[in-house]
Amino acid sequence: MKKGFTLVELLAVITVFAILVVVILPRVSKHIDDSKEDLYKTQMDSIERAARDYLLSDKGKEDRKKAQEKTIYIELAKLQEYDYLEKEKIKNPLDGEIMNGVIRVSYQNNSYAFEYLEMNIEEAEQQDHTVERYILQKSGVKPPTSTEDGLYASKVTFSDMDTTTSFKNIYYYRGNNPNNYIQLQMGSGSANTETWNIVSIDTTNKVMKLVRTGKKSKTVWSETDTIANLFLSEDSLKMHQYLNTTVFNSFSDDLKKNLKTPKWMIGEVDSTSSTLDVVMADEDAKRETRTAVSLLSVSDYMNASLANSCRNTQFDEHCVATNWLTNLVVKESESTTGIGYYLRNTVKGQRKVWSVTSSGLTASNVTSSLYVYPVIYLPTTLVLDPSMDDTNMNPIGSVSNPYVLKMY
Repeated sequence: MKKGFTLVELLAVITVFAILVVVILPRVSKHIDDSKEDLYKTQMDSIERAARDYLLSDKGKEDRKKAQEKTIYIELAKLQEYDYLEKEKIKNPLDGEIMNGVIRVSYQNNSYAFEYLEMNIEEAEQQDHTVERYILQKSGVKPPTSTEDGLYASKVTFSDMDTTTSFKNIYYYRGNNPNNYIQLQMGSGSANTETWNIVSIDTTNKVMKLVRTGKKSKTVWSETDTIANLFLSEDSLKMHQYLNTTVFNSFSDDLKKNLKTPKWMIGEVDSTSSTLDVVMADEDAKRETRTAVSLLSVSDYMNASLANSCRNTQFDEHCVATNWLTNLVVKESESTTGIGYYLRNTVKGQRKVWSVTSSGLTASNVTSSLYVYPVIYLPTTLVLDPSMDDTNMNPIGSVSNPYVLKMY
């Protein structure tokens, strides 16, 4: 007579089966995933090869010319139409979805680069014209040893924005004329625009810091108020209130809704600090999340110069001669006296404020009259006007051909 499994035997079989599942299933799953990855890579190679063959053929002659001038996008459907790919629907091995995207084609150093994007041409163009991607690609980040005007990379261990990372990657514009002009829409109508300068681009927190190219108003600090609540003599408003009422209200609604509110420097900075890192640490320890509009900091000025001495608090002639922030003020002050930037840092132990003049970075008495140059943060995910590519005016970012930021 046949006996069935006892409960103990049944549990033992289930246990063994469970162990086999735990041990074998992940390996099988990994093997399947690896196979899918291999198939996907093979498929991408085929698509890129088809795009290259098309581009080098007579049919692709016009696109080939365009690709040598700017980034272009070739739809998969176009490659299928011209028989460079099979006309059957192409499935993505990773998820089984039908592929309907485009191939991005860029041309650098006499060579074409291809990249598949699962999006339409309009979406691809928008992605490629975000501030971060477009400007970093067009500007060509300078190596640390360079002495040319331009954009420089820096890894910073302190943060303007709320973040949990221990460091952030920031790109600073340095030199006399680093081509960092950007045009903002300040209200309705094509004529209602302002030109600002990009101070830095933070790719960790996805924000860029801008300072207004032209002066906003001439004001003096109150000698009797506390450091955190400095008054303007003209209208008896606190500085931070002035910036976030009078200045803020001059912005378009689209600009207002895109503004980021970071932690701004509020308080003293040690003028005897020996290095940029020490100054930035000093500033970082005295930040508060308070307003959407503020002013420059001492470290902004130090980072804007090509001179290494400037990043060691030696604000000498070398610091002035290679600093676009100084030059911006000097150009505006040729027929004006007492012009400068207010910096939101007071001098430690003194009732003075840092300002930028034709002599460089100086500590001015709080009653001296200087112009305000507002500073804001905007997301690097905002899109620049794609029509800039068709202007044929280089370099983009110059005074005559600034970046144009689209707001929506």
